[in-house]
This record gives sequence, structure tokens and C-alpha cells, in this order.
Amino acid sequence: MPFKGFSSPVSSPRSPRPSAHIRMNNDRKGATLERAEEASAAPVPPAGWPAAADGDAAQGEPPSVFGASALIAGTTVGAGILALPVTTLPVGFVPSTAALLLSWVFMCVSGLLIAEVTVNTICALQRPGLGLLATSEQVLGRAGSRVAGGAYVFIHYALLVAYCAQGGANAVSLLGDLPGVGGAVEALAGERQVFGPALFSLLLGGLIGLGDASFLENVNSAFVVLVVASFAGLLAVGIPSVDPSFLLAQADWPRSFEALPICILALVYHNVVPIVCTQLRGDMGKIRTAVVAGSAVPLAMFIAWNACVLGNVDPSAAAGGAQIDPMAVLAARADSAGASWTSAALGSLVPVFSEAAIVTSFFGFVYGLYDFLTDALGVRPGDKSKDALIYPLILAPPLVVVAVNPDIFLNALDTAGTFGVTTLFGLLPAAMAWRQRAAGEAGDGKKLAVPPVVPGGQVTLSIMALISLVIIVEGAADLAGLI
Repeated sequence: MPFKGFSSPVSSPRSPRPSAHIRMNNDRKGATLERAEEASAAPVPPAGWPAAADGDAAQGEPPSVFGASALIAGTTVGAGILALPVTTLPVGFVPSTAALLLSWVFMCVSGLLIAEVTVNTICALQRPGLGLLATSEQVLGRAGSRVAGGAYVFIHYALLVAYCAQGGANAVSLLGDLPGVGGAVEALAGERQVFGPALFSLLLGGLIGLGDASFLENVNSAFVVLVVASFAGLLAVGIPSVDPSFLLAQADWPRSFEALPICILALVYHNVVPIVCTQLRGDMGKIRTAVVAGSAVPLAMFIAWNACVLGNVDPSAAAGGAQIDPMAVLAARADSAGASWTSAALGSLVPVFSEAAIVTSFFGFVYGLYDFLTDALGVRPGDKSKDALIYPLILAPPLVVVAVNPDIFLNALDTAGTFGVTTLFGLLPAAMAWRQRAAGEAGDGKKLAVPPVVPGGQVTLSIMALISLVIIVEGAADLAGLI
């Protein structure tokens, strides 16, 4: 039977609480949004937009382009940022910046295609709040929904593997500095490499499974504040100490292609594009502004972050093809004798930022899989009788993979970007837009409510599909040892 209930976690009736990604972003931006009112005119819905979608206005909360942009920006900033320096160090700052810019254009086009298809489908079905997977089922049928669902699950499990691996390593590092327990923690981690990931998964999994919504929201908010503060601290300390020669010493343009999967993964926000479409009532002009402006903010952050890290690590460390983690290099400086205060500060802030970013992302992906599995197992909304089965199904597979390969963090992220993200947010949006435009209708025989929002017609769609396929084929050939 086709998958059902694939609305976004925010609007899904199955979810026992809002998605952590969405709550994280609301927490992160909420105070600002409460103080800042959008001065522009109200959104103009397209012909056929369902009247039921205007509920926000009835409640006295007009939709805001600024708020939608903030939601996209906050969703984009996640643990993917941690893997950027590892892949960009051997490439060099200038080529990797070009790769980031290309990835941003690719993901912008993808986000706008998702918005176009979503608005047309909402107008045709008169169902505001449709998510990406529900839309893919409507446009591409059962086969499309299964491909989308498979990619969705693959991305979530691959990223949970990465988060368990790195989150566990960070936890051991941070706990190892505590007096009284540090020695015991490091001893256990030395004997059993799975100790750190298991501790990380059990602690956070227990919080999510046993904590109530308000408590989890407070925990999540605290880690979001920690992410922002530690990131600001890293830039404040790291940017002034950047060595410009480090940024210009390396420029391996052919290898910049290898950085694309991680760059694309770091710029993912597409799970909230359908939410933005409903918030802005299908007004494609405002949706376009929110997508472009909202994703441009993280792009600027990532470029600054890339400059900060690469400018403080000698690129010769990666000579000869050796894979070096620049963040680990910076973290090690905190304990080195005679380290300057800037090196010590950078080294101390790196594991804090890394762990906080992973925790906030971990929450969101656990909730995403929870929604998926409760729907797949036919669990009624609010029924927690199956939680003892569902949470082990979410947490055990990543932990088993990490136990076999504790150093899988970067490979898991790269695999998620190479195969999962390019499928779900590259191939599928292009296929849906092609199908919808070719048919000239969005369902039930109804004409398209909005015209194409991305120029270039089928040429643009073909380029999107080609880029995705090239990344997938290159990744598969690499895994098979053919290149």
C-alpha cells in the first residue's frame, strides 16, 4: 500500500510533539521575531488557494517573510557544518568556497522547485500543510512515494550513525576533563570504543523517550543557545588569528567535486519548505524571497566558518592525501604546552560547539524517524504503547554500525549527502516539476495554480537531474573501488 501521512512533522497529527528541528529554529529565532514585525504587504495567495489555509490571519498572526526566512536559516545550520573543514582542507579555501556557492545555487533551485510543486498540489487538493513525501506520492504515484520514503529513512539513519559516532567521541572528551570521573570515563572508552556512542545514545534517547515536551524543549533551547554562543566565540577568536597564506596555499580545483556531497548536505533545509508555503499562503514571490534570503545567511556563516578553521590550520598537514580533521587539530592545541591563549581558546570551544550542534540535530532526526515509524506501524496519534519498540528501532541500528566502525562520522555524512540528499532533494524535485509541468495540471484535473518559478524550463530540470546522477554514480563507483 502507498505510504500515508507524510505531512511535515509540524502539521502531522501523528507527532506527539513538534519536530525538534522546527522547535529548535523557533526557539532560536522566536525572541527576535516577537520584536520584529514584517512591514511588507500581506501575502497574495494564488487562485485556488484553500481558504482553510488562512487560519493564521484569523488568529491575528499574519505570516512573515522574515519569520519564514529565519525558519529556513535556522533549519540549515546543523551538524553538517562540522564536516566541512575535513573535506575542504585538502581542496583549499578558494575552490571549496566555489563548491559551496555552486551547492547553494543547486539547493536554492531544488527548494524553489519543491515550493512550486507543493503550492500547485495544495491548490489542487485543497489540503494546506502537505509535506514533501505526501506531495511526491500525489505527483509521482506509489513508486515515487516509495523512493522518497526510502531516501528519507536512509538520510535519517545515516545521519544518526554520524551523530552517534561523533557525539560519543565528544562526550568522552568533555567528560574526560571532569575531576573524579574523567579517568574512569577515558579508561572505559579505551577498553570499549563503543562506550562513548552508547553513552551518548542512551542518555539522549532516554531523555527523548521519557521526558515530557516542555522539559525537552527547555533542554533543546539550552543547547541551541550553546551552539550560538560557542560558534560566535569561535569566530571572534579564530578570525583575527587567520593566516592568509594558509587560505591561499592550497587550491586543488579537481578535488573540489569531492566536497560537493558534504556542501550539499550542510545546506539542507528542504523539509521545512512545505511549511513555508503554507505559512506564506502560496505567495510565490514571498516564498522565493524566503528561500533565497533564508539560505543565504547560512551560506555566509559556512564561508566564514571555513575561513576561520582553514586559516588556522597549516594545509601542509593534508599533504600526500592524508585525511586530517582540522577541528581535531584545533582541539588538540588546548592541551599543548606553550599554546597561545587564542589556540587554547579555540581548542576549548571546538568540542563544545561540536557536541551542542550534534545534540540539537540528533533530537530532530530522532523525532523525524519516530513520526515515520509510528505512521508505518499504524500507531494511533498519542498512543505511546509501542514506544518501547519504536525507540530501539531508531537507536539500535546506528549504534550497531558505530560499534563496527567507530570512525564512521565523515563517511556517514558523505554517504548521506551522496545518495540520500541528492535523491530526495535533487532528483525528486526535478522529476516532480517535470511531471507536473508536462501534465499541465496538479491533480483532479485542475490546472496549475502557479507558473514555473525557476527559469530555464526542461533544461534547468535536466541539469538538476544530471548533477544529482553524476554525484550518485561517482559515489557508487568510489564505493565499488572503481575510481
